[in-house]
Amino acid sequence: NAYELLNVEWNKIKKDEELIQKQIEEYSTKQKLDSAKNTLLIWTNNYNINSCTQSDVVARDDCTLSSIPTTNTTSTANITTTTNTTTTTDTSTTIHPTKRVSCVAQEKVSNELAGVNERITALVQLKQTGLSTAENEKQLKILLKQKKSTSSQLKRLRNHAIAQKRLRRPSIDDTCPDLLATIEEIAILNGAADDRRRTETVRPCLTLDDLRETLKMKGYEIKRSTLYYRLLPRRALSHDGKKHVHTVNVRLQKAHNNLHSKHEDGHFAAAAIRFAKDLASLFGNDSVFFLSQDDKCKVPIGLPAAKKQAPLLMHLDYVIQLPDHDFVVAPRHQLTPSVYAARVINAAGDVGYSGPTYIAIRSAKHDKSISANHRDDFGRLVKLQEFKNVALDSSNKVKSIVIITVDGGPDENPRFSKTLASSIDIFKVHDLDALFVLAHAPGQSAFNAVERRMASLSHDLADLILPHDHFGTHLNANGSTIDFVLEKQNFQKAGEVLAEVWSNTVIDSYPVVASYVSSSFISQTSSYIDEHWCDRHVVQSQYTLQIVRCNSQDCCGEW
Repeated sequence: NAYELLNVEWNKIKKDEELIQKQIEEYSTKQKLDSAKNTLLIWTNNYNINSCTQSDVVARDDCTLSSIPTTNTTSTANITTTTNTTTTTDTSTTIHPTKRVSCVAQEKVSNELAGVNERITALVQLKQTGLSTAENEKQLKILLKQKKSTSSQLKRLRNHAIAQKRLRRPSIDDTCPDLLATIEEIAILNGAADDRRRTETVRPCLTLDDLRETLKMKGYEIKRSTLYYRLLPRRALSHDGKKHVHTVNVRLQKAHNNLHSKHEDGHFAAAAIRFAKDLASLFGNDSVFFLSQDDKCKVPIGLPAAKKQAPLLMHLDYVIQLPDHDFVVAPRHQLTPSVYAARVINAAGDVGYSGPTYIAIRSAKHDKSISANHRDDFGRLVKLQEFKNVALDSSNKVKSIVIITVDGGPDENPRFSKTLASSIDIFKVHDLDALFVLAHAPGQSAFNAVERRMASLSHDLADLILPHDHFGTHLNANGSTIDFVLEKQNFQKAGEVLAEVWSNTVIDSYPVVASYVSSSFISQTSSYIDEHWCDRHVVQSQYTLQIVRCNSQDCCGEW
């Protein structure tokens, strides 16, 4: 070792005084020449070890622009971990290898400092040899001042990076990337449509605390304020509204007195629909056809179809001609759209809110909204190509289980006899195994899934005026009908125009099929109800109608 070598050399020169003095002078000169250089190299090596460009390990909370350790103790532990893999690291410091983060500002200042240090080293060596001039001395002083300021700047940048790392924690969007999708899923499953069906915003029927508890059950432990800022703000331009950056299309209900009216049977009706969804999830999309139906508000003829403002793209080289009044053209000059929304069951077994849509448009003056019309519309929509994947099975027959949710109006309420007769016709004609007609409680029609598609349909009517005299006027000066045949032709033309507009609509990537249906007295005739047959197959209540195949092969055949 070095100690033994020194003893051997000392034994050789210890008896000669001149040789000892000569050796001392030689070592002294060598030490003076190397002292400045060695000191500078040690200083630069210490900085290179702590710099972000030389570090291969960083702390776990590395979310800032720098990857340097937070303390000197951590730095020592990091170096020990990289140089000696057998050394046990400090248990209080958790180190995880991650990819390096580029520190542009620190790298720029560090490179500048390295260049200054090289020039200082050269001038110091020149000064120790005795060949330095006054200009070199002046330049050395300038470089030392520059080194001091550059070192302070680099230290400030590193301290700033350390402070950012120490005070900042990862964003909830980074730690829980699927949080927004989960919030939207909870809101959709427990939400209602907009009050006036003009926007696609979902109104969750939960308070903020209930929503937070539901997320907690799913494994998301987040603060109340964090959850609030993931929802749509009440006023986007307010100071608090600007904090809502990463949001979902869900808005909390504000406190007012026009919420959904409560009904004593609301929970009972909702529970029946919820059980039907569980049944659909159990059998899956291959066996269940889930349909939601309702009549949209009547569309006027000869007037703006929707009282809603919407942006229009128009040229300025021609005049837009609009009527200067909004008086009714004639009594009952309206169209009644019946909307049927299919609901697709996904692979996970959840009944979704998306699917193809069929709209049957009828004249409000020449036709009525009755249960027999809904029966005929059902037979018409199952033959459409757009409904083939959701309504038919592999053998091109209607799926064995059909579930229909309605609002409970007089034309579709399951407790009425005409609704029962129409449902029996659907059950027999399509040879079903089970048919369920479920109604919502009064005042809670917004929970029906078809209501969510009304906003998209209303948006297409914002700049539309349906013609009332395409084939010539059928009215006199008093607004009375003078030609009934021409009146039906004009109504049919207006319905065809409306059907063409809605057929170009796409809702959630699913098509919309609309058609005008002429009035028919045959569809208004319901079938005769066999009470003995109903006793074996039908279970009827105020909100539920259930028709199920019996076990008799003579009656219903084999399952």
